[in-house]
Amino acid sequence: MGMQFPGNDLASRLEEESAFLQTIIETMPSTAVFVVDDELRVRRVLGAPALAAAGLTPEFYLGRTIGEFALPENRQSLETACREAILGRRACVEVERNLRRFEVNTLPLRGALGRRAVVVSHEVTERDRLRARLRAQERLVTIGTLAAGVGHEINNPLSYVMANVEIVTEELRSIAGPSPSGRFRELLEQLAEVRDGAERIRKIVRGLRSFSREEAAPVPTDVHATIEVSINMAMHELRPRATIVRDLAAVPLVLADDARLAQVLVNLLVNAAQAFGSRPMDQNHVYVSTHTGEDGEAVIEVRDDGPGMDAATAAHVFEPFFTTKPVGQGTGLGLSISRDVVTSLGGKLECETAQGKGATFRVVLLPAREPTETPRETARPSLRVTNGAVLVIDDDPLVTASIARILGGEHQVTECTDPRAALTMLLEDREFDVVFCDVTMPHLTGLELYKRLCAAKPDLGDRFVFMTGGLLQTETSQFLEELPNERLEKPLGVQNLRAMVRRFVAANRRA
Repeated sequence: MGMQFPGNDLASRLEEESAFLQTIIETMPSTAVFVVDDELRVRRVLGAPALAAAGLTPEFYLGRTIGEFALPENRQSLETACREAILGRRACVEVERNLRRFEVNTLPLRGALGRRAVVVSHEVTERDRLRARLRAQERLVTIGTLAAGVGHEINNPLSYVMANVEIVTEELRSIAGPSPSGRFRELLEQLAEVRDGAERIRKIVRGLRSFSREEAAPVPTDVHATIEVSINMAMHELRPRATIVRDLAAVPLVLADDARLAQVLVNLLVNAAQAFGSRPMDQNHVYVSTHTGEDGEAVIEVRDDGPGMDAATAAHVFEPFFTTKPVGQGTGLGLSISRDVVTSLGGKLECETAQGKGATFRVVLLPAREPTETPRETARPSLRVTNGAVLVIDDDPLVTASIARILGGEHQVTECTDPRAALTMLLEDREFDVVFCDVTMPHLTGLELYKRLCAAKPDLGDRFVFMTGGLLQTETSQFLEELPNERLEKPLGVQNLRAMVRRFVAANRRA
């Protein structure tokens, strides 16, 4: 025979258990529990904190049907799930109310009071926001990877296109003499147009690569150069919508990662362009200006003369997922991420706006410290040292050929498209004043070749100049940052390349 409890003791135990259950549920602030009968009316409510967050009390729900608390488009699915639970089958649906999303699980409940259902509602608004942010970040990573690959593939052919244009231009000027005929002038003008077009491609590729780089340590950065890259990247949005106006006063170098700073500026420029909507282009202007702040900060302003924002909208402009753009045209993350980037660089991002008066976004960055090391002495442009020995290692024969054409008038240039053959050549005591070596090559990477050579002949390591097209693994990039060796970014500048070789040859002659 089971143990018997006096009536008062049983009531006391039931009250304790009920209080305990209520306490457990109230520890879950985003969860509310409803008990509904076979008419789908609410008979019991637990989870006051979750209800209070929605601005309601448990008493509000009692006696009402569960479907009243869902939007019309969600009502049928919620009521069907509750009926399934009353019949003994579990179900799960998602509903919305007041721009908040809830995951609702319905469970069967059997007892002396008849068939009922337990409805457990858990708010998932923040979870969905985090998922959306993760998807956006994954898209950015994918775009960055694609941008790195595109930039790398473009840079090699762009190198020999730009080099050959320079060489042909020089040859034509030499043939034509100081007073070229009309036909020669026309050819030189056409080559100048080709050079300008190639330079424009170079700037676009540089912008693509800035978005593909992983976060790097801040270094002294030229704000004006980063602004130009950003304008080029945003021009597809700016050109058909507004006129861009520059007012770039002198500012100090800032301690920043130029790739991340460019991301911020591109976002501000694109937002400014899109703010005009369908307004005629000739009425629209985006102003980019710089000046030095009172405390020596570098200040960048992106201002538009568009419709601006009212105070209520401006108060939320830096909040994640807040956007005034139509559905599908914006994630609401751009300005939030931009502010985080600027803050991480020790600066601040501010917004000034008013309805009908446009908007100004202001980036304020601390100046970089003055360099403590004496700059490396470089050769003057007039220095001309000939008959140097140069080795060019690159798996693309058109790249090695273009470098040979650039340097061949002054130096002995050896081309090598197989890094394994180049290593053998260097180990055989072939003397070279400078070795230009691509980083990414099949069979043997530039860094592997460098390490093997340094193990056998450490003194030759200082003569390596690494050439990169932009697509580098993190470990490779870190290794290059730690090396004192000079580096060239493709596409290569003709005059820079020649000056560098002269400097190496002159240094070796003095030694």
